[in-house]
Amino acid sequence: MTLERRRIFEEMTSGSIGMAITSALLNPLDVVKVRMQINPVKYSTMVNSISISIREAGGLARGLILPGLSATVLRDTLNGAFRVGMYKEIERSLFSHSTEVPILVRKVVTGCVVGSLGAGLWSHTDLVKTQMQTLPPEALNTSTVTCYRSIVRQSGLKSLYRGVGPNMLRASIITTCHVGTYDYTKHFFTTSLNIDESPSVWTMCGFLSALVTTTVSAPVDLVRNHVMTLKTPESATSVAASIYRDSGIRGLFRGWLPSFYRFGPHFTISWPLIELARTRIFGLDSF
Repeated sequence: MTLERRRIFEEMTSGSIGMAITSALLNPLDVVKVRMQINPVKYSTMVNSISISIREAGGLARGLILPGLSATVLRDTLNGAFRVGMYKEIERSLFSHSTEVPILVRKVVTGCVVGSLGAGLWSHTDLVKTQMQTLPPEALNTSTVTCYRSIVRQSGLKSLYRGVGPNMLRASIITTCHVGTYDYTKHFFTTSLNIDESPSVWTMCGFLSALVTTTVSAPVDLVRNHVMTLKTPESATSVAASIYRDSGIRGLFRGWLPSFYRFGPHFTISWPLIELARTRIFGLDSF
């Protein structure tokens, strides 16, 4: 393996480690968010959602920890490797001869490219995760492989990419905000404010990226989850119009708080883990 290929492999592995570990720890918050978005009548508040999920499933593990856990880990192992691990490599490839392009433009373009490509490749993992998190308690033992087989058997292989359009849009937005905001704010702190890199800087930049990501991605995330769980296919545009017609602009931000409860801890924890994996395990430069 050449040095360049080894570096890329180590960058991808660092992304997978940080994202997968954090997603497994915070899966209960993702379960609550998805359920509130899909069934806001039944799961009207976060406390209500947690209470109902635990009561109906007969315990915390079955109600919040285990639903969709294997699919969540699979998704973020792949997404962490591509969206975070390949981010710098793709940025270098796109702008190696364009030194005058403003840093913010570079981050936005790279985020859109990495996010949309990653979502196009791994959209099926999001579909399976979302469906597993909304299964009734009696179906908790359904495995990720079984869920894949069920979807293909009922609707064909093509159905694994249901919602791929809004998913790619969402992923390009989230990757731009998630990785781009982190990279940009860390660059600002270390160069403009002359603050040395440290775990506290990584943590602060991760928290800021969560604020930006949650706000910008909330409407797309809501529409995507609806498209992926509808019994009959419907376009993202018609779903968004229906939500806006029924609930106004606030309806499109339904689930913002549980989204932030997930993104906030997720990005605050995962970025230091990614940086530690890069610098302490593999001896790479920080992100």
